[in-house]
Amino acid sequence: MSEGHLPVGLPTPPGYHTVVPLDRRRHAGRAPDPASIAGFQARLTSVYVSVPELPLAALDYPVVFVADRSSGEYLPVALTALSPGTNLFAPDGRWAADRYQPAYVRRYPFCTVRVDHPEGAQTLVAVDADSLQPSSEPLFDAEGTATPAWEGWQHTIDQLEGAYESTLQLSRALRRQQLLFPFTVEAEGASGRRYRVPDLFRVERHKLERLPAKSLRDLARDGLLGPIYAHLLSLSRLARLLDLEERRH
Repeated sequence: MSEGHLPVGLPTPPGYHTVVPLDRRRHAGRAPDPASIAGFQARLTSVYVSVPELPLAALDYPVVFVADRSSGEYLPVALTALSPGTNLFAPDGRWAADRYQPAYVRRYPFCTVRVDHPEGAQTLVAVDADSLQPSSEPLFDAEGTATPAWEGWQHTIDQLEGAYESTLQLSRALRRQQLLFPFTVEAEGASGRRYRVPDLFRVERHKLERLPAKSLRDLARDGLLGPIYAHLLSLSRLARLLDLEERRH
């Protein structure tokens, strides 16, 4: 599919600029630009995480939920800062080696988009348009054939795409059980600097604990109870995030 067939006004993932379908011939001889990747990482204030990786992400970041405008779902994100346009875990564009790096970050500059087609909806691999540069180790050769350099990217793309359904399953279960509540992070550091992050959602623990036994069993059966408790435990990381913000100033 050519760039011209991409629907006008297609929502771009947070942090991306202009998303176009990946074309093995048009993008032959190119590879991701390290400077583009660094710039992308440095400005991510929050990062989508999938259900399978949520327990790992919760060890390092506060994991909350946000309303996704394109899908209408409430999706989990890891907060990486309390100030807009900054990432406390990649201030110079390189992710901290001792912190979990979400697949959403590892996948950049690629993503997947769902588009309508006469034969049914299709999922396409897309790329941030200006993030590829000529390379001696390209992803695709002059004939458009994938090289070994593409295999790692393909694995990460497939991994995240495969986790999408379980993430939607969590979102819909939380809505069905009416467990999500809006909240705003408001904090004041020792320096007197104030921080505010609105439009977030979290699980109310007392609501979870009062669910009927069958509902709890269903969540456990579907592998969702663990990620929910990981989210709740992760909220204690907000204090550490505030501390990191204060150290930055």
